[in-house]
Amino acid sequence: MRLLSIVIPTFNRPFLVEALLRNMGSVAGESDIEVIVVDDCSIASEVGKLKELSYEYPLIKFVFLSENTGGAGARNKGAEVSLSKWMWFLDDDDSVASKDIRAVLRVIKEVGDKQKMLFLSANFIKGDSNRVCIPVGDKLFSRFSRYGNEVNTSCVLFSFSLFEKIGGWDADLVAGQDTDILLRASELTDAYVLSDVFVDVIQHDGERITKNPRKQMKAKFQFVLKNYKRLHPLRLARYVLTFFLFYPYLKNLVRK
Repeated sequence: MRLLSIVIPTFNRPFLVEALLRNMGSVAGESDIEVIVVDDCSIASEVGKLKELSYEYPLIKFVFLSENTGGAGARNKGAEVSLSKWMWFLDDDDSVASKDIRAVLRVIKEVGDKQKMLFLSANFIKGDSNRVCIPVGDKLFSRFSRYGNEVNTSCVLFSFSLFEKIGGWDADLVAGQDTDILLRASELTDAYVLSDVFVDVIQHDGERITKNPRKQMKAKFQFVLKNYKRLHPLRLARYVLTFFLFYPYLKNLVRK
C-alpha cells in the first residue's frame, strides 16, 4: 500500500491534465505516490488525447468512465481504485509544485495515524489577481457549521479511513459537494495545517453554478435537507431566508 493517492478528475480537458502532470515532474512516479487520472466520459477525440498521454506516463493510472458521473462521482471512482493511506483530490486546472508534494509526503510520514485530515494553503488566481488563504485547523465543526468552509478541497487531504467513514463525495448533490464533504469530515476531526505549502487554484469567469440560479436553489435545498441537523441555527436561518427571497434569482437580476 502506498502513502498518497492524488486523484485528478477531468472532462474534455486533456491539455490541462498534461500541464498538471508536467508540473508534478518525477514525483508522479515515486514509489510512495500514486497518481490517478479519472476521465469522466469525455468526447472521443479528447479520450484519444488522454490515452496518448497515458502512454507517455506509464506509471500513472488512467481510468476511463463509460458514462458521465460529475466531478464528485469521478473522484469517488478514483478513490475506489486507490491503494493508498491518504487521498488528495486535485482539479485538472490546479497547479502544485513537486517540492510541495514532497513536503506533504514528509508530513504524512511524520503524523502517521495521529491525523485524519490535512489542510494546505491556497493561492486563488482569477485573471491578473490572486488571493491567498491560509486555513485554520482547529474547532472546525463549530466554524464550518456556522460560517461554511474557507478552504478549497484541492487543499485538503483525507486519510482513507476518514474518507471511507464519511461515505466519500455525495454525487447526488448538483453542486456544493465540497461544502458537504468538509462539513461531514469536520464533524469527526480537526485538521493539521501545512501553512507553507500552497496549491494554485484557478477561478474562472465561465459557466459556474453561481450564474445558474435554478441550479443554485436546488443545490442549497439539497444541502440543507441533508445537513440541517449539522448546521448552526443562524446559518440555517440564512438558508431559509434565501429560499423565501429566492435570493439566487435576485442576485442574478442585479448582475444584469
